[in-house]
Order: sequence, then structure tokens, then C-alpha cells
Amino acid sequence: MKHREIDQVTRWYPTEFEQISGNDIFAKSHMDMYMHIPFCRGKCAFCPFNSMPLLKKNLDEYFENLSKEISMYAAEPFFKYKSVRSLWIGGGTPSAVPFEKIEEMLKILMDKFNFEQSAEITLETNIHDLTEDYIKRVADSPINRLSIGIQSFTEKYLRMMGRSYSPEWI
Repeated sequence: MKHREIDQVTRWYPTEFEQISGNDIFAKSHMDMYMHIPFCRGKCAFCPFNSMPLLKKNLDEYFENLSKEISMYAAEPFFKYKSVRSLWIGGGTPSAVPFEKIEEMLKILMDKFNFEQSAEITLETNIHDLTEDYIKRVADSPINRLSIGIQSFTEKYLRMMGRSYSPEWI
């Protein structure tokens, strides 16, 4: 595979960011949130993000500390009058953790922050986690959008990235 072809597959994240001044951030009446869930069943070859193995000890400690961090930010005056327009729950692979943990964090966030009625709440998922039961649980939660981790519909790219599914399976 040529370097250029590999580069096109692996560099899917933004490489340039818009410049925004601090005053613009403070003037907005709304905000968008990101909650990082760093757990995965295994590290993907293409993934540049912070992630760790899915171990119960790690899960309990992480979610306990995440709960404290959410409460800490919620107590800041800066956030008191801001509405939450969107929440992206990313990772790692958030769908790899027990859904109860995601529900728990959503409840804390929604209790402590002012979510807009039409807030978009996205959960990153892996296609292997999307069982009928899992999808029903998501549908019964405040989550209203799924990002499904399908990196390619081309067999050779899927193999190169170590993905365990085929285009036909998708």
C-alpha cells in the first residue's frame, strides 16, 4: 500500500482548527460538551486517542472520578447560565462499558447542567455492541444519536486496520 493511500485512511480526524477568541467563548449562552470514556475491548491500530483495557477495577475508579469531575465543573459560575446544546460521549469505545455506567453519568450531567430540550446526545459505538437489547436500552435513554464505528466499507482497508467485520456484514 502506498504512503498516500495509508495517510488517507488513517488521518480521519481534523488537522486544522478554527481560531476562536476567549471573548467569543464567554459570550455564548450555550455550550457543547464532550465526555471521554477511554475504555476499549482492544486498541485499534488506527486510533490516536487515549484508551485503556476494559477492566472492572479501571471502570469503577474512572466513573467514580468522572462523577466528581462533573460535579466540580457544574459548581463553576461560568456554567450556571449556559445551556447544553449537545453532548458527545466518545472514547475509546463507550458502548464497550456496561450501559448502566453511561446511564449513571447521563443522569448526573442532566441533573447538574441545563440541557436544551432539543439537545443532541451522541454515543460512539462499535458495531459489535449493537445488539437488539442494547439498542432498546439506548432508545429508552436520553441518547438520540449513535455514531457507529465503521471506518471503511472496503475490505482491504478493514483488514489493514484490523477490523473484524466485512462490508457484507455491515
